[in-house]
Amino acid sequence: MANSSHLVNRNGVFYWRRRLPAPWVRAFGRSQLLISLRSRDPKAGRRIARVLTVEFDRIALHMELEKRVPTESEQALILKRLYEAVIQECRQERARWYDGDELPPEAYQDNGPSLPPDHPAILDDIETQSFFMDPKDTAKSLRSDLAANRYQPIRWLLRSVLAEQSIDPETDETAFRKFLRLAIHMAAKAFDDAEKDVNGEMPIGLDALVAAGRAGLNLAVETDAPPSIRSQDNGARQQVPAHLARPSARPLSAYVKSFLESEEAHVTGGTHGQKKAALNLLLRIVGDIPADSIKRSHSEKLHDYLQRLPSTFGKSSRHKTVDIAKILADEPGANTMSSVTLDRHWRTIRAFYQYVSIQDDVGPIDLNRIFNGFRWNPKVKDEEPRVLWSDDALEKLFASPIWTGFAPHPKKRHWRHRPGAVIVKDEYWWLPLMALYQGARLEELCQLKGVDVKSDEETGIVFLDFHSDMRLKNEASIRKVPVHSALIALGFLDLAKAAGPQLLFPRLVAGGRDAKLGFDYSQEFKPYREAIGVYRKRMDFHSFRHNFTTKLLRDHSIRELLTIDELTGHDTKERKEIREKGHSMTIGYFGGNLMTTLKEAVERAVYPQIDLGRLVRLAAEAEANVKMLQERHPMVWGDRAILKERKVRPTRSRAAE
Repeated sequence: MANSSHLVNRNGVFYWRRRLPAPWVRAFGRSQLLISLRSRDPKAGRRIARVLTVEFDRIALHMELEKRVPTESEQALILKRLYEAVIQECRQERARWYDGDELPPEAYQDNGPSLPPDHPAILDDIETQSFFMDPKDTAKSLRSDLAANRYQPIRWLLRSVLAEQSIDPETDETAFRKFLRLAIHMAAKAFDDAEKDVNGEMPIGLDALVAAGRAGLNLAVETDAPPSIRSQDNGARQQVPAHLARPSARPLSAYVKSFLESEEAHVTGGTHGQKKAALNLLLRIVGDIPADSIKRSHSEKLHDYLQRLPSTFGKSSRHKTVDIAKILADEPGANTMSSVTLDRHWRTIRAFYQYVSIQDDVGPIDLNRIFNGFRWNPKVKDEEPRVLWSDDALEKLFASPIWTGFAPHPKKRHWRHRPGAVIVKDEYWWLPLMALYQGARLEELCQLKGVDVKSDEETGIVFLDFHSDMRLKNEASIRKVPVHSALIALGFLDLAKAAGPQLLFPRLVAGGRDAKLGFDYSQEFKPYREAIGVYRKRMDFHSFRHNFTTKLLRDHSIRELLTIDELTGHDTKERKEIREKGHSMTIGYFGGNLMTTLKEAVERAVYPQIDLGRLVRLAAEAEANVKMLQERHPMVWGDRAILKERKVRPTRSRAAE
């Protein structure tokens, strides 16, 4: 973070000021740099100042490095430091894994300038995660580098260690490359050991735990006095005999992976990430303490910290490294997480401790005494419900440029809010219509392939097959939903036939923490709504699903609720009770609606605000428009187009974990 002395205010305008090192003063004939940031906004000034400070320090460090080969004694020291740094970085990366909710909150949209995706600070963060997130894969990659004489990854890995000896990692001499080959061997060995370390397979002594905690995570390991018993004869305290003493519990982090694996079969996608986020908070707030040493005071601290965390927690890279106590101190009075999110975190943490308490090396834990009796502060708000799209908003949305004609941007495929003469029937055109008429979630629609649009053998009804091979929210999301006649009239079956075994929307690229295909679209839909004047808080893409449900919910009978839940894949409390207990013998044996019943229900979703005939007429030249755009803007619309308009953080698939 930029030093406050580097940011100065002169007559309301912010400047960045930095003193030059003595050699620079002699070379440039001036003692300092003073650069106008051309901004009166303190937040923007701080952001720009941080960028300038990082760049200045990077240049200054580079100028001080020497292009030379380290001596034998230096090589031994460097390799030792490399090994230690790899182990510690892998521990830190594992401890701060975070996966947030499906969509980022509104407050995530920062004001002021942001770093470009190709900025060194952004790329450095991306590369750091790529190296240390999966030690096993990194070790394999380093050995491939060794076989192929690739030295750039190890140069990057050694940069901070070599800087301690004032050696430039870009030194390009034969002797230096020989040293780099030795360093690759050491780094691969370190990542092998780091894999065992973070998975709890490598025995770690207490001293090593304390050292790692103080050096890396700034945590103290609590240790109790050795267990003892009191003699009934003389009251003298004696050590518990070795054959009666239980093995000492490992630190909490040693149980996280196995717990998540035990839960993996029962959860999907975002839920799995939310559990990891909750356990990450536990480790950061309570500390990586021995598993059976938790006390009521720990849960009190955990409860207090959780209910004061800002709603934007985890959305900033700063939140991953700064101590949580400092975050709370720096953001007093900030909007907190909703009670729904806090309840979810608390349930996950308690379930984790329930799992820990039954492990062989963990002593008895009174979960009720430690976790019961807490209530969130009244200032913690309930989650705001989503708002249905109003008739006026729907009419205005489908009378906007995506459906009536837009002026294409030469560099941005999603830039479609300016009126023009071009209409393209791709994901931007189809997804809102599919959500309104099918009631599915965004990520469900984005994962559909042409072969997932099937025909029922008995009735001939065309349906969408949301199957178990897709990343769905829960078991109830596996379902068959008849295709609405409105989509068929718009040419949906032609879209599916052309896609075949490929995605309906092949230009979608997985992004975000959960590697979701709908990530970019969800980010771009908000500015589009703002640009056309239909934006309203909590009236978003997911609200289409609520509109669909409302259209169908004409009869509140148990049977009708079952039909709607079956179509939307919503595992409601009522549906669970019906499935598990049964309101009657007949309902208890209910196994799903007929396809004809589901089709009748889907067709109730009628929107007079959408003129289907007009949409068909306006999009008649859509295919010709695509060919024209491919010729005019090949780098955006052509076969070799750059599919990603910005770099996103590397993500781990569930399978890789």
